[in-house]
Amino acid sequence: MYITERELRGQFEALEKTLALLMQSRDKARAQLDEVKKLVVLGCGSSYSLAKSAAMQFAQKTGRAAFALAAGDLLVNFGDYAKLLEGATLLLLSRSGATSELVRAASLCREGFGCRVLSVCARENAPVEELADWSLNIPWAFDEAGLEALTRLPALARGWPRRARWPSRRSAAATQTTTTCSTAVTGRWYRYARTLWS
Repeated sequence: MYITERELRGQFEALEKTLALLMQSRDKARAQLDEVKKLVVLGCGSSYSLAKSAAMQFAQKTGRAAFALAAGDLLVNFGDYAKLLEGATLLLLSRSGATSELVRAASLCREGFGCRVLSVCARENAPVEELADWSLNIPWAFDEAGLEALTRLPALARGWPRRARWPSRRSAAATQTTTTCSTAVTGRWYRYARTLWS
């Protein structure tokens, strides 16, 4: 079986593992996020797109300030973001956990502003994990083929309840939906995902 085929076929198993980890880590994650006064979510490339979504969802859910920044832009314009970074907690989103711009920007923020650092990445023992005060790793979601469908599973699990109303199990939307992961989602995933934010 080709890598791409294996990863596509393994999406539901990866989603199940991710949801189980999110449920298991829920209290620790909430404890970390409860301490956040202001959240700055950093990402590069497609992780920056997720950062924008995460910042918006955090702000909507908590009523606290949240911003998304492209790590490369932060590096180039570091001084311009001083007021934004003061007292902020960083959330690093990275597929590899080793993106140079992200690692360097987080290091500068920690050194220059004493920022607390949280991370979500798909590699264990990655450089972002070493920088982080708290980290969530989903190594089974690292996609060697570069499709990045598996890495987006946490976004699917967290984001679905906010993007749309829950369809009935028998509706067309329940059997096929366009999400970050672009895959069919069945009724059993609804039960898991619903519990994340209840």
